[in-house]
Amino acid sequence: MKEKPLFSILIANYNNCEFLSQCIESVKKQTYTNWEIVIVDDYSLDDSIPCNKKLLEDERIRIYYNDRNYKTAYSFKRCLDLSNGEICGFLGSDDALDIKAIELTVNKHLELPSYSIVYTLNYICDNNLKIQSITKWGGKMPEGESQLTVPAGLKITSFATFKKSFYNKTEGINDKYTRGFDQDFFYKMEEVGKVYCIEKPLYYYRIHNNNISLNENNIKAWYWLYIANKDAYHRRKNKKIDIKNTSYGELQRTYLKVCLLKIDQKIRYNNFDNIIYYYYQIFLRFLWDKNFLIIKAHIFFFKRFLLGIIKKHEGSSLQYN
Repeated sequence: MKEKPLFSILIANYNNCEFLSQCIESVKKQTYTNWEIVIVDDYSLDDSIPCNKKLLEDERIRIYYNDRNYKTAYSFKRCLDLSNGEICGFLGSDDALDIKAIELTVNKHLELPSYSIVYTLNYICDNNLKIQSITKWGGKMPEGESQLTVPAGLKITSFATFKKSFYNKTEGINDKYTRGFDQDFFYKMEEVGKVYCIEKPLYYYRIHNNNISLNENNIKAWYWLYIANKDAYHRRKNKKIDIKNTSYGELQRTYLKVCLLKIDQKIRYNNFDNIIYYYYQIFLRFLWDKNFLIIKAHIFFFKRFLLGIIKKHEGSSLQYN
């Protein structure tokens, strides 16, 4: 690897016109200057690119457009395929980087040639990018552990940077994922190289109303996490990859949670189509429920039902009086 390798910032943009300029400016201010930005616009409806046209008049920035909305995994995969850097990093179009983020991660990659991923911690910020806290999701992963098996707080998080030479050893980003592609990506990358955590927050993660990961369907998020975990489980088992794997039982418990969330949704919206299917799936996984999720969930459903009756009765009493 070169002493000053080209670093590719990969941005998948969708309807983030108001934040994209701040995102790009944070890259332009980096202390490390040998970088490029590859943007794939996922059929935005808010004129994201035209409204930032002046910022994009830089030969180090290239923009491509999807002919329809393909979702994040497809767009990031396209970014990666179109990039030229030896080292790459994902950056949300509504987020920003610390001024030394690229310099520090590149230096660590050069120091650790056998490591596939170097990641940092991140700040949780409000809509105006004002720091609220440091992430509790990510942290330094213990030696010998895996992204697939460690609890929240010890996982790979932003700013996640990686050597493209290691990425080329994997099956690549699965562009069929509509959620959870990043977890699938991390699982694959840790199977071909070690990971290192720079224990400093160098990434600004913005919380706002359009955050896909925070605001879209929680059930779908859990479902795609289950799919990513299942794919990793079978890949590691079938290929005999020497890295810590999840268990079959843990997979069943994850899908059990998906089914319970789906039942909860159907009860809340009085839409009982296919509810028998989800109860059948729960029945198949009953023996794997070591944490008594089924019982706890139905106690919660019953309490909510009683509260609904009480509120309805109180409302009727007030009307009568």
